[in-house]
Amino acid sequence: MVWPDTPGKLEIFRDVGAKISQVGLFFFEINSDGSITDRLPASAAAVATAWPHITWLLTLMNHGYESRWRSLLNNQATQDTFIAQLEGLLDRYPWTNGVDLDLERGPNDLANQIYALYRRIFDTVKARGKHVHLDLPPMEGPHQTVGPEKWCDYARLAPLCDTAQIMSYGFAWSGSGVGPTTPAPWLRRVMDYATSAFRRDQVYMGVPAYGHRWQIYNYPGQPNTFPVGPYRAVGAGFEPFLDWMAGEMTHTDQYRNGTETQHYIPWASFWDPVHAQHVLHLHIYDYPSAGEQDSLAAPLVQGDYDRPFLTCYAKRQKVDFTDVAVDLAATQYTEKTGALAEGGGAVWAREPQQIGVDPVTGDPIMEEPGYARYDFTVPATGTYDLVV
Repeated sequence: MVWPDTPGKLEIFRDVGAKISQVGLFFFEINSDGSITDRLPASAAAVATAWPHITWLLTLMNHGYESRWRSLLNNQATQDTFIAQLEGLLDRYPWTNGVDLDLERGPNDLANQIYALYRRIFDTVKARGKHVHLDLPPMEGPHQTVGPEKWCDYARLAPLCDTAQIMSYGFAWSGSGVGPTTPAPWLRRVMDYATSAFRRDQVYMGVPAYGHRWQIYNYPGQPNTFPVGPYRAVGAGFEPFLDWMAGEMTHTDQYRNGTETQHYIPWASFWDPVHAQHVLHLHIYDYPSAGEQDSLAAPLVQGDYDRPFLTCYAKRQKVDFTDVAVDLAATQYTEKTGALAEGGGAVWAREPQQIGVDPVTGDPIMEEPGYARYDFTVPATGTYDLVV
């Protein structure tokens, strides 16, 4: 499944349509008033006619603006406008097979409203015998993700779509630390969860065809940071990275206004077998990995997160304290309620569980977030450190 977003990209399908099974026509933008801006090229119908085996879907997207989500969820008139315009698009393009919903950054405080909206869209589109496809955030379990969208539970969405695309990329991004776009161990966890909630023939997994270039010599947003802005990374497709590896482009080519500033030399590309990715380092042709060092001297700290890492900006835990006024174990709470787990002398927060069903809406009733209260008395007025 692929998403053309320009007339030129759409024309490519005339030659490669035999390799494609499903297309999201990325030309329909949802506005905050519920209207849908239509930019579909006039050539789309002819291209679709040439490849009738492809499932052609109208992609409705919000460009990641949470405010547009909220307007659909909180305002009935806005939602009614959106549904009416959706039906109008299906009337206007009867040769298409259905809709693709690319709604991103859903508000976590409106989870039940999100599922209700998807139900309404599903019922509207299926009443016409059409296909419903959802683009969903990468989750490692219900409400478990490295991203912002904690509302998502695949099991609740499986009955509301014919197919779903998991956006299994973006683990590292322009504003994050240096790392893989899609770490393989993380991808396996996402795939395990997706295939436990969806039928295997119902779900697509995203494959990143892009990477990032991080400038790490300055803080984000500084005048000498390239690009000038809040992030230190620039995203690029596969082709420029291949050109850098082959020595066909320097890292200033696109930005130097034709001035020859560097030699055209190949970059060294290191294959990362854990995350199945290439790592390029400018002017570096060999480097040691964590665990290969001769010794480990302070402030270096070694650890593991899917793979070994070595860092000098971690913090070591302080475990010995003197002049302790009050010492309570984790289990010596005065009150404990909600989503807290306990065992082995420890108490910790966990994901809230379903404790019932709303008799009116049928929505699940979730337990409250974990809460624990500890009462204690200190021997004298003063200033104390609280260590948890």
